[in-house]
Amino acid sequence: MFEKPIKVSACGKTILVGEHSVMYGHHAIGLALPDIFLKISLSFKKNLNGPIFETKIMGKKINTSLEIFDLLKKSFLKSVSLFNEILDENIIQNLYFEIDSKIPLGGGMGGSAAISVAFVKLCQKLFNSQKNKNEMIEISNQLDGFFHGGSASGIDVNSVFSDGIILFNKESEPKKIILQKEFWISLIDTNERSPTSKMISIVKNNLNTHYKETKKSLDLLGQIALEVAENLNHGDIQKISEKLNEAQTCLEKIGVSTDKTKKLIQKMNSLGALASKLTGAGGGGLVLSIYEKDPTPLLSSLEHDRIYISKVG
Repeated sequence: MFEKPIKVSACGKTILVGEHSVMYGHHAIGLALPDIFLKISLSFKKNLNGPIFETKIMGKKINTSLEIFDLLKKSFLKSVSLFNEILDENIIQNLYFEIDSKIPLGGGMGGSAAISVAFVKLCQKLFNSQKNKNEMIEISNQLDGFFHGGSASGIDVNSVFSDGIILFNKESEPKKIILQKEFWISLIDTNERSPTSKMISIVKNNLNTHYKETKKSLDLLGQIALEVAENLNHGDIQKISEKLNEAQTCLEKIGVSTDKTKKLIQKMNSLGALASKLTGAGGGGLVLSIYEKDPTPLLSSLEHDRIYISKVG
């Protein structure tokens, strides 16, 4: 079974628009980030006395906390069971995982989805399975739910698998969006973090305490996603930018933006971004900005803070 290490990789993602509202049945737009990825190598080593997850994030070795260790172990073993397989306890105790990730933790770039997809790919190779793409997505999404404190909408995993940009809704198959005009994005880190589960709880609580206002913002986020999808089909970058700015206002109203995020958004817009908004669950994380041309010259002053710049299309 382990004559040599099993190696897989999975890319990151970002959400262009539709955070949180996608959990309530609305549409959202997800984007794969093929240049930002993680790699996992799985091997068998004797006398480990428990599985090992040796982890590097952005080139820096990190100590896996007990909570994260339990999540990783639970997620992998769940993947094994969903392949209808069983691993001997002696094998489990001597599994050695090497995780090398370019995806920042908790920034909204799909680190947990990439881990989940990678675990499914490991099992696909480990058990020589012939599961199709839809089956692998379904299993990956179940695993991703562990990292979200219950369940995941599915947009992260589907975006990771998409190798492009998709219009996503929980109730239907994702639709690939064909762009009529390329554009550029940057992702800049606020260096502020909050657990996804906490942000989900904030939105739920706001629905309980301020139902009308919160629901209105969630509904509008879903409508904006549909409009942005149409704008992408027509190559109207100016209208996309207007809608992304509007989406940020909605995210502020549902309580997932922070003062630090808003200050970074103002800074990015002052540096030439057409629009900027948080991406992901919020509570910090990353700020996504959109441009018509390569923004690298505009962002030279942010050299040490830059996370990702990419052409889309």
